[in-house]
Amino acid sequence: MRVHSHRNRLGPRLIPLVGKLVAFSLDVLKSQARAGASGASALISGAYSTLEGLFSSVPTFIGGQLDKVFAAALSPELMSLSRVKGASAAKARAALLSTAAKKLPAKALYPAIIRLHASLDGKEREPLLGLLDLLNRTLRYGKTADVGSNYRAIFKLFLAVFDLRRVHAAELDDDDIVAIEDNALGAFVQFILKLNEQLFRPLFLRTYDWAVIDLAENGDAASTGIADPGLVARRTVLYKVVDRLLGQLRSIFVPYFSFMLDQTVELLDAAAKGDVRDPDLWQAVASALGKSFEYDESGASFLSLPS
Repeated sequence: MRVHSHRNRLGPRLIPLVGKLVAFSLDVLKSQARAGASGASALISGAYSTLEGLFSSVPTFIGGQLDKVFAAALSPELMSLSRVKGASAAKARAALLSTAAKKLPAKALYPAIIRLHASLDGKEREPLLGLLDLLNRTLRYGKTADVGSNYRAIFKLFLAVFDLRRVHAAELDDDDIVAIEDNALGAFVQFILKLNEQLFRPLFLRTYDWAVIDLAENGDAASTGIADPGLVARRTVLYKVVDRLLGQLRSIFVPYFSFMLDQTVELLDAAAKGDVRDPDLWQAVASALGKSFEYDESGASFLSLPS
């Protein structure tokens, strides 16, 4: 598998071979995944490098193959095997994702990521972490205009991932949920950094409504009480989002905590009465509240709605 090393010399001559090279590389990856621990690290790395070479050399002509490549590269079997086989396989997979984020056209890349997410059942940690890794890299290297053109679909993906704490609590253990949310929050920050104020403000308010209002209004919660598990799960994520944005944007984001004041007072009152005892929620509330005071430089913006 020398495509990666010879890509500069082959250039456009690779175009007629794209389909065959992708199919061959995926066959190698799948066969090594079936072999498990006995799989050859060199073959896994070589297959990843071949695909990376195609992404780099002929990015415009590989769009039709992205679903197959991402589904294979981010499958639980291959992600686990990459760790078992050591640094070389994991490094080759990371290089593949970085090259995809840097080289592939946004009009093909973002829809492929959305389709990849839609294909996942949300019950397994590894595929979600792989997806979020790819999304993080794509947002980090992506152009602001491209992110703006796809922001609705990207935001919808984030809300779905953030809802895993509520929807798949039975299938995912606490460590899995924390790892997925941490990676999702890292990607979400990259997303927010590419948005202007006119796009960000309504998305933040929509996130607030999603966490505080939607379940109760739609009758999806078991009750409208503040201790309802679904509401607690979403509000935990909301405060984790706010905490991460405060940590990244500091005083710039502090005025947005004004939208959280009534909700925060309600939760603190519930804590005093012993109505809500969820430790994850209280940790998120305490951390976000502490940062809002720490980074409030004006002394007044914290209590004033953003204009």
